[in-house]
Amino acid sequence: MAACFGATGADFVHWLGGLITAFVPWPALILILLAFRSVRTGVGNFAGSFAELPRAVTAINMAGMKINLDPGRARELLSISSEVVQTDFERVVDADVRRGKIWDKFETVIQKGLIPLIATESTSADTEQSLYRVTLHVPDTLEAEMLYQLIEYYPPGPFPKSRGRRKSIRFGAIGKAWRLQKSDYSPTVSTQPAELIKDWGMTAEEADAAGRGRKTFLSVIIRDESKIPLGIFYMDALPSNFLGQKTLEEIEHDILEQCSSSKLTAELVKVRTKMQEQAARPKIR
Repeated sequence: MAACFGATGADFVHWLGGLITAFVPWPALILILLAFRSVRTGVGNFAGSFAELPRAVTAINMAGMKINLDPGRARELLSISSEVVQTDFERVVDADVRRGKIWDKFETVIQKGLIPLIATESTSADTEQSLYRVTLHVPDTLEAEMLYQLIEYYPPGPFPKSRGRRKSIRFGAIGKAWRLQKSDYSPTVSTQPAELIKDWGMTAEEADAAGRGRKTFLSVIIRDESKIPLGIFYMDALPSNFLGQKTLEEIEHDILEQCSSSKLTAELVKVRTKMQEQAARPKIR
């Protein structure tokens, strides 16, 4: 630094740095800088480039300088870069969901398509929590063979944040429907962990937590105009036969009709495009 600015210049830079940190602590300064899109883009691009580095990299040559990386530190930086990429991905997707008013359209599908299908006797169950919950899963463009939970559960309840969760296409009801590329309705699913492990491809830990006693599962595949799958309208419910004696064909018809008329399907096409664009920048390996 002194070679560039001279002793006086170096002293000035040191003084200026101290002055800035005295008034604006580093964490606050970082947050302020990240408020600028150009800075966020630069950080995202750097993190993405770093995420592309081979795992065995221990040194980087840059501008004639060699920077040695401790293997443990290199792994830590790679982990941080992956988190930055995922966080930026989620931020962009969430913004597109809000822009397209997907939650409002999703509620319309539930009110006009799903609720009329619910069996009357199912609503009489005595429980403090909602009898059912519904959400949307879409194919994850950032990580292969994963499904991405696009929105929180409806109705809002005492659930931890679930938007942005990733599930393998080999997991549970949504994985089964996605692998088969066809809608699935299971009105009487066993709650026994052993059965869930055997029939639903779950681990013991997943089986213990999955559904929490829920017995009805519905996964309706939503498709675009070219019949390419866009995502899954997913519902699970505490009672068995929650949708009465309705057939899968009847349920699927009513749900997809409302997805189309509410413009939810059209918005999911836009979300897919945005996710593909975002994933095309850096990819996590």
